[in-house]
Amino acid sequence: MGINRAKFVFTITLIPLILSIGIVPSLSFAEKDSETQCRDGMVLVFRTNANDYVCLSQESAEHWETFGIGEIVSDDTEDKSAEESKKQEVSPKTVVSTIEQPNIIIIMPDDVGWYNIGAYHEGIMSGITPNIDQIAE
Repeated sequence: MGINRAKFVFTITLIPLILSIGIVPSLSFAEKDSETQCRDGMVLVFRTNANDYVCLSQESAEHWETFGIGEIVSDDTEDKSAEESKKQEVSPKTVVSTIEQPNIIIIMPDDVGWYNIGAYHEGIMSGITPNIDQIAE
């Protein structure tokens, strides 16, 4: 009787320890600061929405800066003169097309079966969805 009780108490005391292991963050997620050195080909960017620093490729960093998501802190990959010449080579039509919003539609139904919604229901669907069918075409 005493051995079973000892096993039970030991098991119960181990459960919080086992569950707490997943809560401890890994050291790989340590915060970066403005003195962080990125690897070759990467640029240090300050994320304005999260108030932290991240290393990105030059192209991604420029996109983030264009859309106001981040600010380039250190740029060791290119000279600013080369960047200026790239901007001058881009036609106005290209610049306008990259600023336009993409056409993305997300349909998130809840608690539906495979036969309820969609363009590819093969006659099994319980209702008609001409708008979804038109999007799929």
